[in-house]
Amino acid sequence: MSTLSETQIKDYIESLTGSTFIKIENYYSGTTSEVSDVVVNINVSYDNAKAKDLLYLQNVDINDYVKKTGLEFELLSQAKEELINSLIKPQKNLSDAQTNAYTHYSSAIKRHNVTGEIYVMGTSISKKTIIEGDEKADTRKPLTRAKDIFRSELRTGKIRLFKVSNIQLLKRGDTIIENLA
Repeated sequence: MSTLSETQIKDYIESLTGSTFIKIENYYSGTTSEVSDVVVNINVSYDNAKAKDLLYLQNVDINDYVKKTGLEFELLSQAKEELINSLIKPQKNLSDAQTNAYTHYSSAIKRHNVTGEIYVMGTSISKKTIIEGDEKADTRKPLTRAKDIFRSELRTGKIRLFKVSNIQLLKRGDTIIENLA
């Protein structure tokens, strides 16, 4: 099966309105070499997800996470506070760099200004691994691991970018978009 053209995917995604579920089949991850089928909710509001995440973090009981993970209260508290601060006031230089690095076509499609690569962005709903990828050693520091525990519960933590050049088959309900050339 040949890879979809970027124009086909971009045009199709831009034609969709509102929050929409799509299935990306046989997606190849360039970083791990994994191949998977993924269901993604596109055209979701990142700002709404951020607001709900902030509310969740502000109300989360650290003691529940201490019991669940066995990590120290102080470490989890620091992770929680840093995540809250990053949602309230992201680092301006990093935010500006991300904004300036892409041309946004819609809330679900953007193009990297240097590489020209087009990405589909959405909330990952489910994933079925077809071919296992390479597992890399976990070199995260304890604070990063603690943050990742919280991130796994957050809506923004489930938002993913999919490189269009790695998509072979795209479905929405019974509609299949594939490159037949």
